[in-house]
Amino acid sequence: MPAVSIQDHIGKFLPLSTVLDKIKQTEPLDTRLITSQNKIKFTFDPIWAMSLDTIHDDAPVLAQVIIDGEEFPLTKTAALQAGAAFGIPKALAKRLPSYLLEQNLNFWYSAGMEDKSFNLLSIGKDNVISAFMKPTLKPFSNLGLLDAVLQGVYELNPDLEVYADWRFNHSLQQTDIRLVFPDASRVLSGPGTAQNDIWSHGIHITNSLTAAHQTMIDHYFVRWATGAGATIQLDSTSTWNRKAQGQAEFELFTWATQTAKELVEGSGERLDAIQSLVHLDLGSAANASDILKDINQDYRVPVAQRQSIIENLAKSEELTMYTVMQSIIDVATNPTLPADRQDSLMRIGGAIPTSTFDTVKAQVWREGHLADKTAPNPYEISNTAA
Repeated sequence: MPAVSIQDHIGKFLPLSTVLDKIKQTEPLDTRLITSQNKIKFTFDPIWAMSLDTIHDDAPVLAQVIIDGEEFPLTKTAALQAGAAFGIPKALAKRLPSYLLEQNLNFWYSAGMEDKSFNLLSIGKDNVISAFMKPTLKPFSNLGLLDAVLQGVYELNPDLEVYADWRFNHSLQQTDIRLVFPDASRVLSGPGTAQNDIWSHGIHITNSLTAAHQTMIDHYFVRWATGAGATIQLDSTSTWNRKAQGQAEFELFTWATQTAKELVEGSGERLDAIQSLVHLDLGSAANASDILKDINQDYRVPVAQRQSIIENLAKSEELTMYTVMQSIIDVATNPTLPADRQDSLMRIGGAIPTSTFDTVKAQVWREGHLADKTAPNPYEISNTAA
């Protein structure tokens, strides 16, 4: 195992305390079911929508809902979702005079409610209503999920140091925590690698407090030379299916602990897959261009980032599947990219080591495209009679 210094990369890794302090701001979680049986009233300040586009989606606004006499502040997201649930477009809700918006919502959430119901998600000690959810959905605690994953990690290695990647994303819609284990590292070698090319294993936790996205626990690997990271899916079992597996947090956390163990135990195999990419020589810029086109199509690489990927690959002295992977994940190191775009690129890059399509195609190019064009085809079927 290579010796690594966390001090040399302090800007790329965060202490877990930083992550915990952030996600604690959106907990504890609570839900409140509302139906036509509840007495519901909305109030909006006349200037509630002023500069609304500059306000964060999860921030409280000058609006509230009163449920059976109890007042609850609304976030920007919740205020707009309240109208959208009954066909009031968000763009229209922003423009309507506050008294007209109140009249509309107060009708729909009383006489117009009929058999509809909603789960209202509230966060923090102030019970701010942050989202209007389907009545069947329940939020999963980020704190509980992180604890469950760490339990699995520490059961296998109690002394393992754990940090978080700097690409930490946290909102009600989606949270991405990419744990990094600097001691669980390996130096890769071969064409296209850097001197002392260290890769560390980790775990990528994805969750949505509003259940807008699935909860996932995947492999995560970070390359020290560039700070680039790649998310590699374990298999279909790394995603929690609410419909099939239910919404009991205890069962979710049990699954998370077990999945974390499987990821730690299987990290070597995934590093082997990354290492093997250095031996898949693409041979020429034309072949590299062809395979990038296929990756763009098959993995829906964001159009805005395709040119940057091409430019990264053009700088490589070696044209292998390893440098193709690096060209993709290096783009995600751009701190100005939105969190979802960074995540997409890291998952696309992470798909390459375990993709049969890309591996087989690179092997065909190496053995076919690099062959002498004048050489006879060993697979040609002769029509000459014996």
